[in-house]
Amino acid sequence: MTRTSKITQGAKYAGFVLVLIVALGLSWWSLMTLATDFFGLPQWLAWSVSLAFDGAAIFTAALASEYAKSEDSGLFARLATLAFVAASAWLNWNHAGMMALPLAGKVFFAAPPIAAGLLFELMLKFENRQELRARGKVAQSLPVYGRAAWMRYPKDAFKSMSKVIKHRMDTLTNRETSSQTVSVVKTDEVVVVSEPQTRRKTSKKTELPEWMPSDSTMSVNKLTKLCYDNGVKDIDDAMKLAKQVKGTEVSRGSVQKGLNRAKQSAANVGGYL
Repeated sequence: MTRTSKITQGAKYAGFVLVLIVALGLSWWSLMTLATDFFGLPQWLAWSVSLAFDGAAIFTAALASEYAKSEDSGLFARLATLAFVAASAWLNWNHAGMMALPLAGKVFFAAPPIAAGLLFELMLKFENRQELRARGKVAQSLPVYGRAAWMRYPKDAFKSMSKVIKHRMDTLTNRETSSQTVSVVKTDEVVVVSEPQTRRKTSKKTELPEWMPSDSTMSVNKLTKLCYDNGVKDIDDAMKLAKQVKGTEVSRGSVQKGLNRAKQSAANVGGYL
């Protein structure tokens, strides 16, 4: 993230928090005044009335956002959010009526809790969407062929779009099916249930010749000499044995150089004899 984007994001969150504080502050003052002047509540208790409505709305909205990230239904939490926001707005509306204010005053008093609820809901929805997209839970946008392609080749554009959608459906179906598959293996009257595991590359391990020791620390020069002395003079066969002994890929040039040295050594021994 660049410095400019960090500043932009910080300004966005700062503006959101500032507007939220002002909206909640107006609603808090209205409910506190209503509780003390018209309902006779003690001031220390009237100060917390806003928490019973606006605070509960924010809490249930955050809970609904957490539900949205899971497979559980968050309908009840969302309905509770709407109920608390509506109750707070209704009380503020009636507070303005008790003060004999005109319609504009009633809207002025009722709007802050609604604005705070909407702002908090939109911010949570945006953050939740970003997290779901990062986890691959949001479908990618379909390819855009442009107006000219749809007008000039409508059938081809439709077929191409259908292929993309069908491919995504098959991929998603296969992924979900493989993740839910459970393999059952029966051994000696005992049933073992194994959860699906990630695929691992397996390779058949062939036995080494009797003349080839299984020593991964053996040098390539010694290994290729053993190969040459025992009739393995082809570089591909020697590389297979070297990989099997060393447990990793061996440079083709090193194997070729080792075979050449073994060949030269055998020629020198023959010349001496």
